[in-house]
Amino acid sequence: MSIKIHPYSPEYTDQFFAMLEREGDEWADYWRGENRAKYENVIANCTVFLGFSGDKLVGYVRVRDDGTGSMFIMDLLVDRTYRKRGYGRLFMEHVKAASSDCDVYVLGATEVYDFYEKCGYTEEGKVYKL
Repeated sequence: MSIKIHPYSPEYTDQFFAMLEREGDEWADYWRGENRAKYENVIANCTVFLGFSGDKLVGYVRVRDDGTGSMFIMDLLVDRTYRKRGYGRLFMEHVKAASSDCDVYVLGATEVYDFYEKCGYTEEGKVYKL
């Protein structure tokens, strides 16, 4: 089964945040309390693609353009009930196709490095937190 990916629209806000809440504390910085309003502002200022299986939201990817020919994938989430179906890879391919004139980089946590390696992406340095 495939998904249809299209740009974020405010009409999906409640469904979007319900998906984040199902992820629990791991994604609470995005949805809990005042964080929801902050993240609504974040997604309004980024490129966000949503993936749907029928009318069910199954995941999203959030991208930032640095204005110099580089795009950065900031968030990638596939609803836990829809994982292991290749949807994460579809999101990545969609971003690359949508930004064909840019280099695309992933800012990912260490626990997801295996996913990106399985997709065949190459490591380009490291990210450090100050």
